[in-house]
Amino acid sequence: IKGMVAELDPHSAYMTPSEYALFQGETEGKFGGVGVEVDFKNDFVTVIAPIEGSPAARAGVRAGDQIVAIDGRPMRGERIDKLVTLMRGPSGSKVEMTVRRPGVADPIAFVLTREEIHVASVTGKRLDNNVAYLRLKQFQEGTHEELLRVAAKLRAESKAPLAGVILDMRNNPGGLVDEAEGVADEF
Repeated sequence: IKGMVAELDPHSAYMTPSEYALFQGETEGKFGGVGVEVDFKNDFVTVIAPIEGSPAARAGVRAGDQIVAIDGRPMRGERIDKLVTLMRGPSGSKVEMTVRRPGVADPIAFVLTREEIHVASVTGKRLDNNVAYLRLKQFQEGTHEELLRVAAKLRAESKAPLAGVILDMRNNPGGLVDEAEGVADEF
């Protein structure tokens, strides 16, 4: 079934019930986890940034840390979705995450208690010359409304009108079509 659906177009995929549950958690913008954004670099899953206020951020996990083990299981060469699944779980449950940090000889182990993590899909700031910078991380529930709130906040920061907008969608994996459509309608 996966092969058949994958051949429809590049945007179609068959999901097992567990994959669908993970996808729904991502599109809702909240999930039980430790709160790190990760990417795959040089055979290791590397922390891009801990989410502000998350268990990982409070424990001292830093951008650039390479995740080498979850609950004692080595993660080198593993798929990123497997690692994400292992870090997520019910709020209140514990997970041990072992990282290798550049400049530190020995691996560092963190025992983290999972919490409900809320992920903002839109961030923004006002740049020089009255240009708004808007970053859309993904299209999840509420992204359209979030975009309107962030844009209104940026407009209110100064009496000068905005001269332009930079819309940064790099590394945006997509998400909910209706939210993407709402954002596109605004432009």
